[in-house]
Amino acid sequence: MLVSENSKIKKVQILLLDDDDDVLLWFRREFGDDDRYQFHFFNNLRSATDIVAGQSLELDLILSDLELGEGSGFSLLEQSRIHYPSLPFCIVTAHASVSNTMEALRLGVFDYLQKPLKKKDIEILIEKCIRFSEIKKENLRLRESLSAQSRLKSTVIAESRAMKEVMGIVYRIASSKASVLILGESGVGKEVVAKQLHLNSDRDKEVFMAVNCAALPENLIESELFGHKKGAFTGADSSNDGLIRAANKGTLFLDEIGELPLLLQTKLLRFLQEQTVRPVGGSVEYPVDVRVVAATNRDLLALVKAGKFREDLYFRLNVVPLTIAPLRGRPEDTTALIPFFLKSYALKHNPRVKGISAEAMSALLRYSWPGNVRELENTIERAIVLAKGAEIHTEDLMLHSSSELQRESVNPSVVIAQESDRGALGGIPNQNVVPRGAHEIKEWIPSAERVSRDGDLSGRDLSGSSCFHFEVNAEAPISLAKVEEEYIRYLTQKNSASKEDLADVLGINRKTLYRKQKEFGID
Repeated sequence: MLVSENSKIKKVQILLLDDDDDVLLWFRREFGDDDRYQFHFFNNLRSATDIVAGQSLELDLILSDLELGEGSGFSLLEQSRIHYPSLPFCIVTAHASVSNTMEALRLGVFDYLQKPLKKKDIEILIEKCIRFSEIKKENLRLRESLSAQSRLKSTVIAESRAMKEVMGIVYRIASSKASVLILGESGVGKEVVAKQLHLNSDRDKEVFMAVNCAALPENLIESELFGHKKGAFTGADSSNDGLIRAANKGTLFLDEIGELPLLLQTKLLRFLQEQTVRPVGGSVEYPVDVRVVAATNRDLLALVKAGKFREDLYFRLNVVPLTIAPLRGRPEDTTALIPFFLKSYALKHNPRVKGISAEAMSALLRYSWPGNVRELENTIERAIVLAKGAEIHTEDLMLHSSSELQRESVNPSVVIAQESDRGALGGIPNQNVVPRGAHEIKEWIPSAERVSRDGDLSGRDLSGSSCFHFEVNAEAPISLAKVEEEYIRYLTQKNSASKEDLADVLGINRKTLYRKQKEFGID
């Protein structure tokens, strides 16, 4: 039985078409006082067809006579398939025949009853139709949920300029075989971008093999990647092709490549150069055709200088570098990701959840997401599981624990961004956001260390002081782009330094500086 949100019984809505007034009278007499059903009676095909074509009724079932004076019940069936494709359609007739029955089944009639009718038979038929509809809706919901979970693992939300630039490169290089190195903090979505490379390539029908180099035991990583022959080592009771050969014709994604031991780096380099694999304990080289995409949250160049990562392997992997900015520097993406995760996880966990309160939305947008997209996704999923009604509220987010961790490491009044924290916005630090909970005017201070060290610009003072003070009202926060604009404007107006020197201090190239000055109207 269908039940509404206010727990009152919702009547089953049934359209009944029959040109025999005695039949319509019988239905009124038998079901007129039945609070389970609401019949909508029609005695001519045209009226019933107009109602169905106009979709003016919220129907659960259609019952129709087959032989009508002005046509056939099959005509109404055709219209119902167009406008109510999932609605059960049943035939009631006194003119049953094998040919009519076969035609009805071919056209998708749910069931077929012969007159004279019995109330019990009608009740059983209606119950069957309702059960069928409920099962069909549940199957649809499950398919949508599975589809949503699949999209979660492969969809890239790119509303910010930084992510649009990344995805623009992805689409341009997807069809090539060039190796790609994806750089970014943990949780920014490096694997999702790698999947987009795969899905937009001519290898999209083949396997996408994701390997977490840090998760493989060091004593087994070689055999896991390159395979082994039977008896190659203790416990090798059978041969194993390895993950690289398993990815043949597809894409091999090597996540956390910076954790790969040096010995394995040498063998991986040989594979990239020769495109062949020799299993542990084997003597035969097997050709492999794979596209390699690597990712790391570590500074590989620093590892190279420290002797912990091979320089030649670095250059072999870094044919096309992609840097994904942290989520705190992409507020446009945060705004777009929230409804995306809401819809996806509501389908999976709690279909009652339809939205989010203004206070909760504000809290999500103020938060700086040290765990990036992964933390945002987990927060939304948790909130949907905890939500008591149709709307997520601030207490469902449980952001306080993460906030406490942040307050231990960040001054709540002033954020001083170090050089290593520069984000994708051309040198503007990733932490240049008003701290959560700030209720007073605060200062935003770019790297004093960097300005005082680089501020000389060949003997010329870049800023006149070691700090650039930018007042932000916490009750009316502004965008990162505005902060960027004001900082570039300040440095441009205060100094006569060359474009090259100014661009160097900002951590961007001269072409980008020209573009930004033009965009912001800075002479």
